[in-house]
Amino acid sequence: MVITAAGGISIYNINMPDPEAGYFVTWMGNNANSTYGFTKVTISASQLLAQFIGAAGGTFSDSFSIVSGSSTPTPTATATPTATSQPASAITLRSVSTANNASGATSLTINAPAGITNGDVLVAQVTVRGATTTITPPSGWSLIRRDNTTGSMGVALYYKVVAGTQSTSFGWTFNSQRQASGGIAAYAGVDNATPIDASSGRYNDSTATITASSVTATVPNDRLVFFASVTTNASVTFPSGMTRQWNVSTSDTTSAMADQPLSSAGATGDRVATSGVNNSNIAQLVALKPAATGNPTPTPTFTPIATVRLVQSPLTNEEK
Repeated sequence: MVITAAGGISIYNINMPDPEAGYFVTWMGNNANSTYGFTKVTISASQLLAQFIGAAGGTFSDSFSIVSGSSTPTPTATATPTATSQPASAITLRSVSTANNASGATSLTINAPAGITNGDVLVAQVTVRGATTTITPPSGWSLIRRDNTTGSMGVALYYKVVAGTQSTSFGWTFNSQRQASGGIAAYAGVDNATPIDASSGRYNDSTATITASSVTATVPNDRLVFFASVTTNASVTFPSGMTRQWNVSTSDTTSAMADQPLSSAGATGDRVATSGVNNSNIAQLVALKPAATGNPTPTPTFTPIATVRLVQSPLTNEEK
């Protein structure tokens, strides 16, 4: 069987992962040896020969014949599409924005980070006084996790995938007037479908040591983000290899964040920061998952397979 297209239209892509693709010995399309041409059929008393005649500049060629009598099958190397893995891109920090509500309010409003664009992933830290304080996020934000001290503070982390027209600021509301601080980081190159690869949270009681529990990155090129929150005004020093992106406070809260690119998958190990004050704190780690790069269409590799020349017995007068 030969399938050829009519003239006057462009060449379409071949859907190589289609389970029925294996029924065809060879094929040509916009994404596989794209070549314009025509099928030439030559018929004689003993043979039918079909050939693809390609236009100048094309690379695709194919032919087959049906001959009378016996013939030995001739193996021909043809292209078999095989999906190749797509490497993960590096995640980059676009910008950050921070805020506090001074002596307290029923909300915390943080400006949108500068320069955000569709496909960016925003990650927010909201630190509020009162472990039982209710935090209501703005529309479109999803909770990553919330961790609390025994009574004095709650910390919630959220994410949002940027799509369409965005607000110039985002407001979190509380069920009572509370001091609060926080920040938003905008990252490019994060997987929009599953941006959070892993997260952890840890309460450290009455200590200047801010210990965050290890998380496990499932793929290379994650971005590790360390959020530290303290029940007083403090300056947080993050571990070597991590870059501090913010440190914002009220008199009774501190929100701080640092991040680091991860080159390989695996456990990060605990991360330890310090605050310089023996107050209760909460340490949280979030591993952001990178987006795959390139066109998701599998790249064909070439595997030799045998094609068989069809053989037909000599025609009788009746059959002619």
